[in-house]
Amino acid sequence: MDHIAPVEIIDVRPLFPELNTELLNLLYNLSAEEWTYKTTNPKWLVKDIVAHLLDTDLRRLSVQRDDRTPTGADEQFTDYQQLLNYLNHLNNIWIESARRLSPGVLMDLLTYTGSEIPKLYNSLNLNERAKFCVAWAGETVSNNWFDIAREYTEKWYHQQQIREAVGRPLLLEEKWLFPLIDTFVRGLANIYQKAYPSAGNEVVLVEISDIKRARWILKKNTSWELFTGETSYFTSKVVMNADTAWRLFSKNISKEEAATGITIEGDNKLGYTVLELTAYMK
Repeated sequence: MDHIAPVEIIDVRPLFPELNTELLNLLYNLSAEEWTYKTTNPKWLVKDIVAHLLDTDLRRLSVQRDDRTPTGADEQFTDYQQLLNYLNHLNNIWIESARRLSPGVLMDLLTYTGSEIPKLYNSLNLNERAKFCVAWAGETVSNNWFDIAREYTEKWYHQQQIREAVGRPLLLEEKWLFPLIDTFVRGLANIYQKAYPSAGNEVVLVEISDIKRARWILKKNTSWELFTGETSYFTSKVVMNADTAWRLFSKNISKEEAATGITIEGDNKLGYTVLELTAYMK
């Protein structure tokens, strides 16, 4: 018997202290040379990504805890590209300045922010309006749980960039990957609404083959909505493993590369639309 229910909120707050500990343990064991290794971001070395992780913490604490608005943040951004340009500008000027900081200073500051960020998140009501919307999911207003979950995906992903660059094991246990992908797929309804605004009663299943709970149902009613549960009916069914999923949605691999790692039953065009999701500001 079919049984579906709307997706529930995601509470990733307990993961932040352990994720920061994993990061610091990783960084304290890097050689001086490894801090200069290239990463999958063609413009940033390992040290630059560490600096970026620190910047996002300091910026979050300044704005959300201490009510300090950055220059230009009060401007009205009329479209996604303007917002993206502004964020890229903030990122770039920080990275340039942080290149004068030592790895030791960066790690000391990450130790501080790693204790303060969880305090901030734990003080928030998950269902209240967030300070920042999750723009890549098509939202102009988001709740705290989604904003915090988005931050988790950023921190997890950038740490994996460092780990891959220096040849250390990735954080691929289910406790990390399920909430990561569960957050990513929240952008699918927006992707399908844009691609198929006039669709009928189509149903798209998305399954991650190596994570038991990782199954989502995209259903077109008056608009596209995301559900969990079980259904025997689908217009298109998309199956991939967790490695393909996180790399696809973070654009760590191209759509063409991802397509070789997925299987689709039913409507191919409808299924391949999953490949259009980018769960980062790019």
